[in-house]
Amino acid sequence: MPRIRFDPENEVPPDFESEDYADVRAAFPVPANVVVALLTGWTSQHDKRKIAWALQVDEDRLAEEEAERQQREAVDAAQKEAADAEERARAEEAKKKPQAPVFDASLPPTGPHTFTAVALRAQQAP
Repeated sequence: MPRIRFDPENEVPPDFESEDYADVRAAFPVPANVVVALLTGWTSQHDKRKIAWALQVDEDRLAEEEAERQQREAVDAAQKEAADAEERARAEEAKKKPQAPVFDASLPPTGPHTFTAVALRAQQAP
């Protein structure tokens, strides 16, 4: 169905009693009945246009909401990807930094400080 360009709510029916419709009225035996029939037909079409307009407005609103939802999802996905990339970069950077050895007090001392600890004990022992 083609798009309706204008809201039909404010449309007014033509004046079927005017001179413009004189030929139409003259073609029928009872001109008053013709005016009623024309007005009834116009009203029926007008009601259909109003319903179609309301449906079109609803469809447009739903399409806009869907587009906004997709936009939000795209932004959220991009932000999540950026956060994940940043976290991966931090993890890579952390891997490159030298790591301090894990201290375990239950292990005997080792390394360069061992001599100092042994020397201190030796000095304190006599």
